[in-house]
Amino acid sequence: MTEETKKAFKARLRAVIAWTGTVGLLAFLYFTTDRDAVAAAIGRADPVLFIATAFIAVAATYMTDVFTVKFLLGRVGIKVGFGEFARIKGASYLLNIINYNLALVMMAAVVKKRSSKGWGAAGSPFVLLNFIDLSVFSIIVQAAIWTGRSPFDRAPTMILAILTLGGVLAAPALCLISRIRNAPGWFGRVVNHDIMAAFRYIGPWSLLTMLAFRSILILEYGAMNLFFMRSFGVSVPPLTLLFFMAITSFIAMVPISVSGIGSTQVAMRGLYGPFVPDGVAPTAASKIAVVDAFSTAGIFGVLLIRVVLGIICMRDVSRYISEDGEKS
Repeated sequence: MTEETKKAFKARLRAVIAWTGTVGLLAFLYFTTDRDAVAAAIGRADPVLFIATAFIAVAATYMTDVFTVKFLLGRVGIKVGFGEFARIKGASYLLNIINYNLALVMMAAVVKKRSSKGWGAAGSPFVLLNFIDLSVFSIIVQAAIWTGRSPFDRAPTMILAILTLGGVLAAPALCLISRIRNAPGWFGRVVNHDIMAAFRYIGPWSLLTMLAFRSILILEYGAMNLFFMRSFGVSVPPLTLLFFMAITSFIAMVPISVSGIGSTQVAMRGLYGPFVPDGVAPTAASKIAVVDAFSTAGIFGVLLIRVVLGIICMRDVSRYISEDGEKS
């Protein structure tokens, strides 16, 4: 078996695991929820607030995401136009449904072609971006823990505090490590690899600026979830909501489902269930049903809008790739 065949097999295996996990988790949700209560919760929801939130949030997060990534690309020496990258990012939403890493590969591929960078250097900014997002979420978790917002017992809370401290320090630490010169052996090969190029090029002020920009993006997602829940009659304190969002985002990164569908919804039952008012759902089962209603409606509402955006943008991105292929 060749190396390419092995890679293809591993990619197919990951896809099979993700899709199997998604189907299994959605089946679990379907058979363990009160479906009549879910339908009733959707029927009671404020459709105007929900639909307005979905469209405004997708537009705002899309523009903020494009702006912040373009800023990062510029700071590490990759020049891509705003409109062009907006279409690249829009198309990535479509691929993200299949596999998050596939979306990153597509963005790296287009950046590579438009900037004459190698695969490592083209993909490096997106690797750095993941670590910056990890730092932002970790800061949120740290803030929630030290203000007493963690719903977990002392032991898991302390473990979470230690892990997220590592998350806070990950991006700046890797930026420092990437600047080590004449490192010996395998460590030197890793440090000097093109995949670490963005870590070497970005300066401390640019890194802090990126942390601020990505924090704005996370706050936009927080506002989206806040209004989604309010349309179903549920209210969660903002800092607690951001803490829960960080937890579900970490869960979504685990490759057991597609785009975190199913896995995040199961986690949301335990996190948000206690915040459903008795006036909205008087029993534990009906509270879970309300959480299932707004989590499912929110995920698929946003997904539907992004699929349409992705289809529109994919046409232009495909043309970019084909044009570059003809030139080469």
